[in-house]
Parts: sequence; structure tokens; C-alpha cells
Amino acid sequence: MEKSVLLWIDMKASRSEEGVSILFEKYFVVRMIGADQAAMLTPSDITPSAICFDYDFPDKYGLDLLRSTRMNFPTLPVLLLTEQHSEALAIWALRMRVWDFLVKPLNAAQTEQEIHQLKNQIDTHEHWETTPFNGSNVPPIPEEARFINNGTQEERSLAPAVSYIQQHLTEKISEEQMACLCRMRPFQFSRSFRKICGITFQEFVQRTRIEEAMRLLQNPNMTVLDIALSVGFRDQSYFTRVFKKHIGMAPTAYRDSRIIGETIHSSEHETLDMFGTH
Repeated sequence: MEKSVLLWIDMKASRSEEGVSILFEKYFVVRMIGADQAAMLTPSDITPSAICFDYDFPDKYGLDLLRSTRMNFPTLPVLLLTEQHSEALAIWALRMRVWDFLVKPLNAAQTEQEIHQLKNQIDTHEHWETTPFNGSNVPPIPEEARFINNGTQEERSLAPAVSYIQQHLTEKISEEQMACLCRMRPFQFSRSFRKICGITFQEFVQRTRIEEAMRLLQNPNMTVLDIALSVGFRDQSYFTRVFKKHIGMAPTAYRDSRIIGETIHSSEHETLDMFGTH
């Protein structure tokens, strides 16, 4: 039986994971194109059976391209491959009716099952769901991708570091390690990071940890020590000092203020409901 054509759009900034497409070649004829070619595609140009977007850490431009492709080819299954472990990105893909969202490095056995299901769907001539997107119901790009702003090369080059920080807060994160991940020299990385983010790398890491701690403090079942460990602090007293420096109060005081605020807010709503006010 003749193989179906899978259009493979290479959106990677780096050359990592070069062999991923091999997993698909058992079932498909894989045709590789780059972002520039993909941006010019129209329905009259190609007749693939499915489209795969292969990212490392997708930026706003890359996700905009997937979104426009999904709208131009509404009956074709679109796959999204990425190295980014992101709940927000996975939810966005679901809302865009992406056929499958796969996180690299891929599990070969599990991926082959997914590919086999896709091939069966194509062979039985079942079209993927046609979703009538318009300006009002197209899902917005996740905020974490919008960090890349207008997608300049310098901004895109920092995306792997920002994503890594967000996903590995419990670990020790060094500037040298992130410079290597972004394929930069440490001095170049440090200068670019401050230019793009407006703060130093270490300040960004610390701020990200405190923001996550603020979110976790809303969970009354987690102790302050648990939260400190969850965001990468090994010493509770040091965590408390850093938190107070950024927020202006200790973690326990912040938690108490949130509980009091929510209680007052809830009571106000109950009072309004009693009088039939909405």
C-alpha cells in the first residue's frame, strides 16, 4: 500500500532531536520544509495527509504559524512536537484541535501507537474535525510564548532558558548551564538576558521562584517548608527572608492575608445575594 504524505515543518532553533522523524517514516513519506516555506503554504499548494510541527521551545511566531496552518487546513490532522513541558501549551493545543501533542524525548513504543492510530484514521478516510475558527474564538497564544515579544533572533535564543527555569525550579540552575543550553558564551548570555528581560539572570530565577511560592501558599495543606523546597530553596529561613524582600511580608503573613481577603470577598457576595443584587 502506498504511504501517505506527512508534511514535517521544522521549527527548531537548535539541531537537537534530529532523528525524531524516523519514527514516522515506517508509516509515512515524510517531507521536510522550514518555517519560511510553511508561512507561504496555501491549500492549493500541497496535498498531504497530515502536518507535523516540530519545535524545541515554541515562540509566538511559531505558534502563530501553527494556528494559521490549522485554520487553512481544517480537515487535516496537525501534530505538535515540543521539548517544552507546559500545561498551558498543552491546553492551547487542545483548544486549537491539534490531533496530538507530543513531548520530546519521545517514548518510541508509545509514539508508534499514536502514529498507528493516525495512519488508521487516514486510511479509513476519516477527516479530522473541521473547526470554524474566526476572530472571536481563536485561542490566544500562551503567555509563556509571548515572552519572546516580536520574535527577534536574540529574543528567541533565550526561550530555552526561560522554559527550563519555569520547569526546573526545584533544581540548582546555573547561568553557565543556561548559556550552554542557549548555545551562547556566558558573557553573551548574561548581557542578552539583562537586555531582553530588564533584570539579571539570577534576579529572574529568584523572582520566578517567589511567584510560584505565592501560588503554592494558597494551598493550606502545604507547609512553608514544603513550599520552600518545591521552589528550589533548601533553607526555610533564607526562603522567608527572600520572600519578605520581594513581597514585603513573610510567607505566613502573606498566606493569612490571602485567607482573610478571600473570606471578606466571599462574605460580600453572600450579603449581595441575600438582597438579590448581582
